[in-house]
Amino acid sequence: MMDHTRNEIIIKVEHLYKSFKSEIVLSDISLELFHGENLVVLGKSGAGKSVLLKCITGLIPPDKGDIILFDHNISDLNEDALNNLKKRIGYVFQGAALYDSMSVRENLLFPLERAENEISHKEKGFIIEEILENVGLKDSINKMPSELSGGMRKRAGLARALVLRPEIIMYDEPTTGLDPATSHEISELILQVQRIFRTSSIIVTHDMHCARLTSNRIMILENSCFIADGTYESLRKNKTKSVQDYFLN
Repeated sequence: MMDHTRNEIIIKVEHLYKSFKSEIVLSDISLELFHGENLVVLGKSGAGKSVLLKCITGLIPPDKGDIILFDHNISDLNEDALNNLKKRIGYVFQGAALYDSMSVRENLLFPLERAENEISHKEKGFIIEEILENVGLKDSINKMPSELSGGMRKRAGLARALVLRPEIIMYDEPTTGLDPATSHEISELILQVQRIFRTSSIIVTHDMHCARLTSNRIMILENSCFIADGTYESLRKNKTKSVQDYFLN
């Protein structure tokens, strides 16, 4: 278990609200992500988990509340400052969101080419090969997304998120649509990425197996608000029915 007393808070969400028309999706949401932590946001499909990620990363605006990234309140930032902050965050989309017309290599090269850096083309090649080796895809470097299995597409999406060496990674339902064996592999890979790249992560999922394997801490989102916060073991012993329901399946 991690000792958070010595760890800095790198994301702080305070009293966040988000509605779409008359539907309340997030109501008075607060959370903290500590440096080096894997925080799992667990909840059923449609609970608002992905909306929470998109609010935190500035993809959609909240109705009310504060989101503080690396000590910066994102509502105080202009577009350039917010974009610079976003470069420190990797986002792994639910469907991998690869460019179908590009090979795996080209999908990873794309963000490197757009980034403002002085890395040579040769160095970019080394970076791509190293990342793909770390996610177990080095032999698939020249394949097109259509040639990849579901698990390989997830790995390629994670590789693309890692290529700019982000400090934080957001995982949106990383095991959805995968068979149990591949789901287990992706969960193990998330832990490997945390260890090798020293990332901090928010992992949204409804997969209890993924939550158990990857989490340092779990927050359960239900009916638009958090109902519990703790380690997997502490929540498993929680006698509240709404919490226990997650451990009975």
